[in-house]
Amino acid sequence: MGDIGFYLSITEGQYSEVIDRLDHAVPQDQSPDDGCIRALAYVLLKQPNDSRALLDQIDCENCDDRAKAICLEAEMLVEAYVGEDKDRVEFLARQALEFNQHSIFALRILGHIEESRKNFEGALDHYRSALDIYPESKRTSLDIARNLLFLKRRAEALRFIKGAPLSMKRIAYHISVALRGPFRIAVILAIAFLVVNPSTASHSFWAITALCVTGMISSWVISDNLIFSTAAYFQVSTIVFGILSFVLSRVMIE
Repeated sequence: MGDIGFYLSITEGQYSEVIDRLDHAVPQDQSPDDGCIRALAYVLLKQPNDSRALLDQIDCENCDDRAKAICLEAEMLVEAYVGEDKDRVEFLARQALEFNQHSIFALRILGHIEESRKNFEGALDHYRSALDIYPESKRTSLDIARNLLFLKRRAEALRFIKGAPLSMKRIAYHISVALRGPFRIAVILAIAFLVVNPSTASHSFWAITALCVTGMISSWVISDNLIFSTAAYFQVSTIVFGILSFVLSRVMIE
């Protein structure tokens, strides 16, 4: 199949399948570069220790440029997973791109780095480059949509969201788009009515809080700032109206 075919399979999320095919490859189909592919698959399976151990055994200097780029991407993701040195993650990503400009994971990592710096235009450049290489990537389409939303370019963001395959994340992004538009005022008014109204205040406050907290926890697990900021916005609004409801209830009692 070759390292190109295995690499494309990894971009499609077939991490375990790639390792299984490498394990059962006949000698004539094996390549000296298979270790680089295996290391990349291991770290994407959240097994950074196995990936690092394998990378320590690989003589990257004797690999071709494509294999060197894959090794660098694997090392980059190990460092990103451990989270010890963000500068080194960026260095490895840029080095991988020097060996192969089509290093998708390096482009996506650089996009995440620029996004963490609030440089949304810079992040878009990297994400768009990754999408040009791999147009079927639903994650990259949603990454672009997220940064467009941060730049308040809702119409453009919606096109990328609609173009992504149906998933829970895509649904969450549709909701985020709606809640960041005129519909947000209607939602705030509804929260105000439910939380301040004495007959619905208690149940509504805890129900909305549970929904928002679930959204924030889920966004933390998948490292999604858009979903987190949307959930946090409505959680803060709910708390404010909850305090107002409490103050009004005390005033009425007195």
